Amino acid sequence: MPFGTWCLELGTFPCVVLLSLPLSSTLFFFLHMRRPPVAIIGLGAVVALAGMVAIGFFTPTRGSRTLTLAYPSLISSALIYVAEDRGFFTQEGMEVVLQPHSVGRDAVRSLVEGKADAAVAYETPLLRQACDGKDLVALAQLHTSERNTGLILRGTGADIVSLKGKAVGVPRGTNAEFVLQQLLRFHGLTFRDIIVKDIPLPASLEAWEKGEVQALALWNPILSDAAQAAREQTQTVFSDVYTESSVLMVRSEDSARRRGALERLLHAFKRAERFMGEHPEEGRAIVQRNLKIPPEQLAIFWPHFDFHVTLSNVLMSILENEAAWFRDQGECPFPVQTEMLIDPQLLRSMDPLAVTLESKL
Repeated sequence: MPFGTWCLELGTFPCVVLLSLPLSSTLFFFLHMRRPPVAIIGLGAVVALAGMVAIGFFTPTRGSRTLTLAYPSLISSALIYVAEDRGFFTQEGMEVVLQPHSVGRDAVRSLVEGKADAAVAYETPLLRQACDGKDLVALAQLHTSERNTGLILRGTGADIVSLKGKAVGVPRGTNAEFVLQQLLRFHGLTFRDIIVKDIPLPASLEAWEKGEVQALALWNPILSDAAQAAREQTQTVFSDVYTESSVLMVRSEDSARRRGALERLLHAFKRAERFMGEHPEEGRAIVQRNLKIPPEQLAIFWPHFDFHVTLSNVLMSILENEAAWFRDQGECPFPVQTEMLIDPQLLRSMDPLAVTLESKL
């Protein structure tokens, strides 16, 4: 890696310190020479050298400022839409190439395959990749919600127990699968008691409208769309013990190697967070335009979202609960140390109050 790129990724201050040592020594030598003309010439050379360092060494390569971000085209990605729309990536000196996916699971797969430098997804794909031996870490949460991922059932009198022996659609490998498991477990059922149909997100509404499934485990706005498309009455239920989180994640080696770029990325998200706090209506309009959701529909479930750049014990608790479920299901061949899936150092250095994890991290 060129020295300038390395400096940019490491941070400007450490590079200034490193470069100042030989320059300051040279300057001290010339200033203490007994021949003033030579000292002046030497001092001029030092200044010129410093100028070349500033222009050359600290001029980053294009790659050091370019980052491909994979993410799901969902409401949970609001901070991404706002940061792009308001030019916060550019203002932070970044060229962010946005790579949209229908679900976060696929965004994380793109990261693992080296097609993206970072990914945003719900917490479940992060844990599943850990079970597959992939070394990823979460740098920040970008949103939380307790009333977004849920289960829609047909019939006003239907309850979850009535799903026994029925087909239920869910995109496998997503947080919706974990929420479905929690709801079934609360009512004394397991996946063995229902017919689980792994339905790709684009085909979920069609399967629902055709009556191929009795229930769908998904998130908004698809839950809302399914309710509107149903010919009969429906009900939507949520788990009382689950809080979803979308997390920014990278390959673990990149959390240090690309620290400079990731710090600028988080700064852009923090600016988007502040913008949404100061201009909530405009922030919602940006999300609405990007996802093409009718404004009146988005207004219904928008209050259930909390968009903040944080790292909290909520994330740790959910990861531990999901890890236990994976272990019970035999889907993880080894115990996962959930604390190793979170790297709080970058966010903590930027905003200590945003990190409320236990001190051991």
